[in-house]
Amino acid sequence: MKKGMVLRAPDAPSGEPQLHRFIVGAYTGAMAIAPFDGGGFVCNRFVDGEEEDGSGSDAMVHVSTEGEVTAGLALPNGQLVWKAAWVPAIGSMMLQVDGGVTRWEPGSNIATQVLQYRPSPGFLSVGGNRLACYDGSAAVVLDLHDGAEIMRIPSQPELYGGHSPQMEGALSRDGSLLALCAVPGEITVFDMAMGQVRQTLRGDFAMVRQMDFLPDGNRLLVVEQYGRGSLRCLDLGTGGPAQDWSELKLDGASIALSPSGSRLAVAWRDHASIHDIFNDERPRSFVLEHLAKRCAMAWIAEDSLAVRTDLGCASIYATP
Repeated sequence: MKKGMVLRAPDAPSGEPQLHRFIVGAYTGAMAIAPFDGGGFVCNRFVDGEEEDGSGSDAMVHVSTEGEVTAGLALPNGQLVWKAAWVPAIGSMMLQVDGGVTRWEPGSNIATQVLQYRPSPGFLSVGGNRLACYDGSAAVVLDLHDGAEIMRIPSQPELYGGHSPQMEGALSRDGSLLALCAVPGEITVFDMAMGQVRQTLRGDFAMVRQMDFLPDGNRLLVVEQYGRGSLRCLDLGTGGPAQDWSELKLDGASIALSPSGSRLAVAWRDHASIHDIFNDERPRSFVLEHLAKRCAMAWIAEDSLAVRTDLGCASIYATP
């Protein structure tokens, strides 16, 4: 795909691209993407700097469903965006900028620092009008309406294999629960209303790189970085694996949970598959285009999946 070219096919059949737009930018390993209520999605692109060392920084852009790219937030030199999350309740996008958190108003270059910038990555999760993140010494839950601190949990990441710090967290969709993993093989679930530990989930999962609550708040998806490299589903009622879930081998694949929480997109290299969580139907697979090895995904509707590839292509696919 050549620079500047746009593919628009809004009536494309399932498994085919409805949009391709090349957004340029070098690949850094950091790929952030999130749906946007104004239509389309936002993602990051790396902009080369003018410094002598050749360093640059990330910039956030809005990609419409028609393929129009609107420039947004330009970050200070050397900073990368690892995750983005849209919060409809406050009309803002929350960005994990390395180890800090920034609040951005899409459509503008206006940004407010919520958590002081640190070079080391932490985590970011939103649920309801709440934000969970890691400030270097504690996992913190904040009310995004007034900035009030709801809970502070002193935590230090344990090194997995002596080399990789374990620190991942996830809020339930209503923000009432926080799952926190700072020790490989152990996830602590906190109840926000009670202000205390609800339960601790233990298993043979090696290092956790992603967690997502299903909409009912009773089950938790857990993605391993190492070990078996699998996707598991833990039942908070029993404290063990969900009985109606078969462990899914990922081998480093990316995942994204649909808005309803009933469908799961899994992308490995240039192939994606759609899994129905609540039934045993066979996954539906399709090819991802303009990709070398990796991508980031975000559902923008129950039947539309946005993809940002490591070759700098922003796409929308009709999901089967």
